[in-house]
Amino acid sequence: MSLFRTAYLALLGSLVTFDDPALGKLTGWPHFFHEAEASYRPTPYGTAYGLKLAVVLGDQDGRLDRASLGDTLWKLRRPDGGWASRTQGSVGRPEVTALVLGALASVGSDSTRLAEAGAHLESMIGTGNDPVAITSTYIVSALIRELARIRPQSPLLTQLRTNLLAGAVQDPQQENLLCWGPSLDTGNSQAPVPTSAHTAMAVLALSRARLVATDGARSQSALEQGARWLTRDRNLENQTEQIRRFVTEDHWESLTVRLFTSAWVSKAVLAVGTDIPGASDLLEEAVARVIHAQHDGIWEWENSERPIWMSYQGASTVRAYALCRWTPP
Repeated sequence: MSLFRTAYLALLGSLVTFDDPALGKLTGWPHFFHEAEASYRPTPYGTAYGLKLAVVLGDQDGRLDRASLGDTLWKLRRPDGGWASRTQGSVGRPEVTALVLGALASVGSDSTRLAEAGAHLESMIGTGNDPVAITSTYIVSALIRELARIRPQSPLLTQLRTNLLAGAVQDPQQENLLCWGPSLDTGNSQAPVPTSAHTAMAVLALSRARLVATDGARSQSALEQGARWLTRDRNLENQTEQIRRFVTEDHWESLTVRLFTSAWVSKAVLAVGTDIPGASDLLEEAVARVIHAQHDGIWEWENSERPIWMSYQGASTVRAYALCRWTPP
């Protein structure tokens, strides 16, 4: 049985139908595959990634009703107009809102609703009420990738790209090449420590932005330097970071972000090409790691947890690699 068929059956087998007293019937996925076995309630995060994974795997037999999945995501929208993960409370957050809108756009959701929700996303970023978002490499990179899909003409793309470029650091151990760490705030006395995961996310975001927005020399140079840095660093170990937001004096909101480094590096190299010395070898090593993390159609984190998002990252990487390497007979 092919890898994608096995992954599709695993995704289908973990689909949850939940009757919510206020929202009605919800069809989707919780955060982890094993939570589906316990009939956990679908979440925006799990359902968005499940829907994106379904798109990657293809409509194999019609049993995954994308319309119902999209309807569930609309039902899970927060009262303020955004979406949030289950650890983020009732306030919508731009990174989850962008993820959900990207998933909805990928299945042709209603354009009027998408436009309204997209405008709300822009207001969430542009109000200045979320300083954590605009100083996080993870969040800014995610926003650029999704805005390039759902609102390619958005003026915020240029602003976010400027933030990303301003947050790059030079690595003196690698000929002062530009690279990125978790934070874009370079004003502190201690500069962010660069990582392969964050540099790959930034490179991928810059490559997506240049597809829809004018690409200046500064952006092109940073993209190329980041890609060269990846070929020299070659660290493919997974990482975990905490994104914390102040809510009240005695309460901070926390989002745990796990970074599937080999998947991010693979996608970054595929985006810029393998002409850079060492890029082809790095790509092969990174993709091999991605495939190795898969067991019976499900990708597993290092502690054997099986988050839905990781299977999306794994399957989308394998698909992108296969399309890149395929040549007609």
